[in-house]
Amino acid sequence: MNMSGEIKDKQTSRELLNQFLASRDVSPVRSSLTIPWDKAAERTKRYYTRKAQQIVSVALEEIAPESSEMLLTALKSKSKDDRHCSDSTLLEALVECYTNAHNWSTCRQMSSIMADKVSFKILQSWIPDLSRYRYNIARHHLLLHGRGSVVPAVKSTKMFIAPEKLDHFLTFITGTHVIQDLPFGEKTLKLSSNAEVRVPNVIRTSIPEHIVQQYQSYCHEANFDPMSRSTLCRVLNVCSASVRKSLHGLDYFSADGAKAFDDIEAIIEKLGETYGKGLSWEKEQINKLKLAKRYLKGDYKVSASSF
Repeated sequence: MNMSGEIKDKQTSRELLNQFLASRDVSPVRSSLTIPWDKAAERTKRYYTRKAQQIVSVALEEIAPESSEMLLTALKSKSKDDRHCSDSTLLEALVECYTNAHNWSTCRQMSSIMADKVSFKILQSWIPDLSRYRYNIARHHLLLHGRGSVVPAVKSTKMFIAPEKLDHFLTFITGTHVIQDLPFGEKTLKLSSNAEVRVPNVIRTSIPEHIVQQYQSYCHEANFDPMSRSTLCRVLNVCSASVRKSLHGLDYFSADGAKAFDDIEAIIEKLGETYGKGLSWEKEQINKLKLAKRYLKGDYKVSASSF
């Protein structure tokens, strides 16, 4: 019942419209478009476009008989003004987002939304600090990644060290002439990927500077081109190990040897002060003793391991 009433109302509205068109000597509307406009044939679109123009024209002549053209122009201008007002509102909102962004990556995403819709001069009038370079980068971002899309930051770990040089140094510092294994304990080694690896706790018999000097001397004798000194120190800093000044309780042979050097140094001091050898002689002998101790502690092990 309701459906038939709606059909009757539609027919009545068309009949009234056709009566008006007949009074203006215009052909009536014989049918209504029942399919979507984008699916209609070109001939059908031309018919309904022509019929709509006739109806609008006679309606405007009825409203303003002497100014129908001016009224039509005013309607078109009003439509353009409404659309321009809407565009300005949206552009103002996007510019506000661009201004509130805290980094260039976000600004690039915001400007890529507007880059192909607004010319550079118009966009620069809204964003005074926008350069031609940034405008072109925004258009490039639009083509590569899409309008306003977020580009995930890719973190890559680059290795600038030759693997063979790094392996050579690691082999050197893990040798028995540099480190000694502890009978207990572990240390945690954290990688660049945030992964943690547990390794046995080891101690180094020398401080990092002495190890670097020993390694450089070793490479010079072996005609091997090592890494730079700063790189060697960074590798030692990353590698997990302990440094002990005294090995008493872990290596009694080394501890007794260190004690022997201390006893000899005390004898030299006594000879210099009590038996008149002199201060200069005492300092010279102590320096030679320290060099011998350092050689036996580190360089001798390195030289012996190369044979």
